[in-house]
Amino acid sequence: MNKINIFRIVAEHVATLRDARTDRMSAVDVFTFAVLPLLLGAAGIYEKVKFSYDVLTAILTAFSIFAGLLLNLLLLVFSFVERPQYGTLQGIRKQMLQELHSNISFAILNSIVIVVVAIVCVVRVKMVSPTGVAYTGAVATFLFIFFISNFVLTLLMVLKRMHVLLAQTVKESSLKRSA
Repeated sequence: MNKINIFRIVAEHVATLRDARTDRMSAVDVFTFAVLPLLLGAAGIYEKVKFSYDVLTAILTAFSIFAGLLLNLLLLVFSFVERPQYGTLQGIRKQMLQELHSNISFAILNSIVIVVVAIVCVVRVKMVSPTGVAYTGAVATFLFIFFISNFVLTLLMVLKRMHVLLAQTVKESSLKRSA
């Protein structure tokens, strides 16, 4: 069971939700990445949002692709780790790469959960109605909204961190060439 224990991935992702200045958990980040998706999921139930077979297959397809793309992004981050690092930002870059690794791993995990829930829901919807007219129930709707909103927010954080990392790498590369 230890080989498939995902709690370390979740714990390391949660550990990245810190304020860099105080090194304490950021209330804004916790709200953004935990409470906001919960509220959106609850709002989806309150508004009686339901997903049809077609929407479920689109979600299944999209998040299967996302999982593969994120695995490639993880390899890109690994290639940054392998490069020799010099300069004043070496420690910051190392921390950022570790946090990126945690965030991307968590996003992959999130994608896998969404894909599994989508597969279960597609099978269930097809069993209830072979024509595909049935919809997801409240629990599945909540799970989709929660995990998809959390995934999007995590992906935005990864994008921002990748942007900063690549911009800094390009800047340092330019400085080395001009020196």
